[in-house]
Amino acid sequence: MFDWVTPAYKRMSQEGGIVNHDMIQVKNTRSTTTSGPRFEIVVNGITYWGDLSGPHWTQGRLTTVTRPANRPVLSINIQNMIDLASTRALANIGKPAFNGLVSIGELRETLSYLRNPVAGGIKLANTLARLSRKSGLTRGKTRRDAVVSSRDLVKDLSSIHLSVIYGFKPLVKEISDFLENLRPRVTPRPQRQTSRSTEERTMTDTWTVSENTSGIIYTATYNYTEKTTVTVGFLYENKEELCTEEQWGLRPRDVVPAAWAVMSKSFVVDWFTNFGDFISALVPSANTRILTSWTTTKTTKTLTRSVSNYTFSTWQTTRPGSGVDTVTVTSYSRTRGVQPPTLAFKDLDPLKNDISRLTSMISMLTGTLKSAGNPPSVTKQSKPGRILDPNAWY
Repeated sequence: MFDWVTPAYKRMSQEGGIVNHDMIQVKNTRSTTTSGPRFEIVVNGITYWGDLSGPHWTQGRLTTVTRPANRPVLSINIQNMIDLASTRALANIGKPAFNGLVSIGELRETLSYLRNPVAGGIKLANTLARLSRKSGLTRGKTRRDAVVSSRDLVKDLSSIHLSVIYGFKPLVKEISDFLENLRPRVTPRPQRQTSRSTEERTMTDTWTVSENTSGIIYTATYNYTEKTTVTVGFLYENKEELCTEEQWGLRPRDVVPAAWAVMSKSFVVDWFTNFGDFISALVPSANTRILTSWTTTKTTKTLTRSVSNYTFSTWQTTRPGSGVDTVTVTSYSRTRGVQPPTLAFKDLDPLKNDISRLTSMISMLTGTLKSAGNPPSVTKQSKPGRILDPNAWY
């Protein structure tokens, strides 16, 4: 471990002093629960047995977190994590508790939703009613009509899903934030505040091999996990007391983030990039002053070795023998300073495991394909006395 020792740190901190030094720490831990096997063999009516214990079997053999050279290369882009975390932390400095400009920009859509919040449910019920009629394929209706009704069902379900995720839930949160912002503050806003942001990524690898020690063959399964966490923080000072326009998100600096938030499908872009945080971080904050900043990186590498299925020649295994060895290496570093805001792409692994976002993407894609496959029809006008051919193109 390498760190700076600051004399009279507590007194300095109580007096408002700021201490921010670089620090490096590496920690190794090792644990084992391995037990050895027991073998027996009968020769000429005499039973021989071997009970394997001692350091080799009871203390394990795993000592490092090194992976074999033939395993796939695992690489975590730490710089990308720093870019995302630093830009988000900077964008959150002086962020209002309520986004008033966003609410004003979405007022029309909010009122439209409140006028008939169950419209999607009614439309879905009508579609289900059409599909449930037994005469769907027998009384004058073709298979194509049933397919169209099925497509309408998918479209209605997608519409309801998007309405709940991006209509009902945000509206409930907005009302909650509004009511919370109306509550009088018991204590004034602190002069100094901290803005932090964290990025976390994990990579894993598993492999199984057959190992041989002095003619004893057993199966060893290795599980490798590498987890990296990057945290960026800013300590900043509020120059003035909390004003009304700042509390309700009506400041000039809130215009650009609000314009991006109300733009159609902007949240989809923010799934893949940090563009929303990037433009927010670029807008200067006249009411705050950054005092210090830091970046911490913590990487934990863990290698676990599980052994089982001991065999030895023609001997019978009477005690199977098993166990787990674990070696963990944790490295931690803290550096002063943070880089400027950076436009970066986000890691797609969290998106793969986010069922809500994946469902939303499918729902939006379904609506887009439905609209593209069914362009709006235009009523064709005819002159008096003229008969139009329904199969002709005009």
